[in-house]
Amino acid sequence: MANLTHLFKIGENIKYVVNDFDEKKIYDGTVKEVAADHVLVDIPEISDHMWFEEGMNLDMLYPAYNFTEK
Repeated sequence: MANLTHLFKIGENIKYVVNDFDEKKIYDGTVKEVAADHVLVDIPEISDHMWFEEGMNLDMLYPAYNFTEK
């Protein structure tokens, strides 16, 4: 199991990427809490308390700096 405190920081801007069948949706969010086994994120369009963890949905969460604006 990874220690997620090394991957994300509180206040960091993130992108939540959802692949819904034929459409990809990308939501902006902010990391609220980081623990060894989970990350809590505020994604205004969805929830202010989204839970992410390894093996469940962490692969859908990316640092915002990985994206370029067009």
